[in-house]
Amino acid sequence: MSALRVVIADDAEILRSLLRRAIDRDERLDVVAEAANGKEALEYVSSLRPDVLLLDLSMPVLDGMEVLRQLAGSLPVVVLTGYGESDLGTQCRELGARGFVEKGVPMQTICDALVAAAVPA
Repeated sequence: MSALRVVIADDAEILRSLLRRAIDRDERLDVVAEAANGKEALEYVSSLRPDVLLLDLSMPVLDGMEVLRQLAGSLPVVVLTGYGESDLGTQCRELGARGFVEKGVPMQTICDALVAAAVPA
């Protein structure tokens, strides 16, 4: 089985770098691009056709909710956010997100969520 191709979208450069290193260590996953805002995320998704998108909600240019709206469930998305699950997780799932994880969870949890999201529903 080939590694799942992942795009990371988060405006915090240091966090993107940490995520890339952790995800690339998981043999099931391969980071193909890093986006600093929602517009870049949509551009990478369109041009690279990844298997899954790891998406922060709070980003400049286009926020994560707008990215979810524009993708309209066309790609598996795992939302990575500093906000708690509450109603936000429900809203994200209604917009097509397949996973919702809070920042600060173990990196293995994020990798597992990416793999789980890429499995056809």
